Amino acid sequence: MCATYVLSEKDNEEIAQIISEINQRSREKVNTGDIYPNTKAPVLLSGGPQMMLWGFPRFSGSGVVYNARSETALEKTMFKESVEKRRCAVPATAFFEWSKDKKKYSFWLPGNKTLYLGGCYSEFQGVRRYTILTTAANASVSPVHHRMPLILHKDILDEWFENPVEVPGILRASQPELVQRLADS
Repeated sequence: MCATYVLSEKDNEEIAQIISEINQRSREKVNTGDIYPNTKAPVLLSGGPQMMLWGFPRFSGSGVVYNARSETALEKTMFKESVEKRRCAVPATAFFEWSKDKKKYSFWLPGNKTLYLGGCYSEFQGVRRYTILTTAANASVSPVHHRMPLILHKDILDEWFENPVEVPGILRASQPELVQRLADS
């Protein structure tokens, strides 16, 4: 499951633009570098970028639910309404997965400096929070982990935000091949 992703504006005009828009709208500091659950980060909505906290609070116990399975999100009480009505895209430069032997790998999209991870959001006690949707790992991720974030192509973001009829198909769409490398090397 995606528990860490990278947000870097270095040599990345798309991420720099998102951060600039947030800085113009609010005085919130945008965290860059490794982004972890329970931290604030930019997400894209149809109206532009906003800062939100990563992770839905658990119904019982402590901690947060930072991922939702795309295959079952429309069936789960915690995610159903959010996926139907409050979808977002999480900009990232890469994401990390850990292998069974605890090695950390980074993944990114070849030829693109920005990934858009599919997500949904809701409000809990006055705070907007998002979760990242995951799907079965494709051939480029499966040697390391059995799940990966749902990656949205930039050209379908408007459909993702605005067209609920297309959502089930997008949730089942095949995922692009990614580049991987051992993160500590």
